[in-house]
Amino acid sequence: MGNTARYGWAYPELVDPPNTALHLKNLAQAVESTVGAVDDRVAALIGVEVRANANQAITASSGANKLTFGSVAQPANGVTWTGNNTATTLSAGLYSCYVSASTAFAAGNNFAVAVGGSVAPGAGVPWYSGPLVASGQTDSFTMVTRWFPAGTALCAWLYNNGSAITLNPTVQRPAEFIVWKVAG
Repeated sequence: MGNTARYGWAYPELVDPPNTALHLKNLAQAVESTVGAVDDRVAALIGVEVRANANQAITASSGANKLTFGSVAQPANGVTWTGNNTATTLSAGLYSCYVSASTAFAAGNNFAVAVGGSVAPGAGVPWYSGPLVASGQTDSFTMVTRWFPAGTALCAWLYNNGSAITLNPTVQRPAEFIVWKVAG
């Protein structure tokens, strides 16, 4: 019998006696074992996924507006979720943060993920921003991947460039914030 290079799955070679049922059974069991290990890793992902469950009015200011989320879609594992807007890392590592929403955006709106639960992005507050959106665009998001130490508070913000908008959780895509650990 030969074996695959990556997973070591056995397969029959020309010199092996033919036994299709046994070969398929052995292959199925090897695949199930490999896929089961992947499932176990996915089930243990560190992070949190939250969604807005009510309209969120964003005032007509040119500053940052902290987004709030009332519905936990994926319970926190390895991070804490505080109130309705802050994910805090429990261990150092490489984290990805994704924030998105659907509305009639004005030109110059963009999302940011800020480090620091109670302070707006700006002077002295590290933040990571996505691209500016075009006027009338209905979906926008940003995603950042950075190394954060344990105890880092992460919040989702929206810069609305002076226009009042409403994020509606029932249209196309709910406002959502996802934080997950990639490595570390």
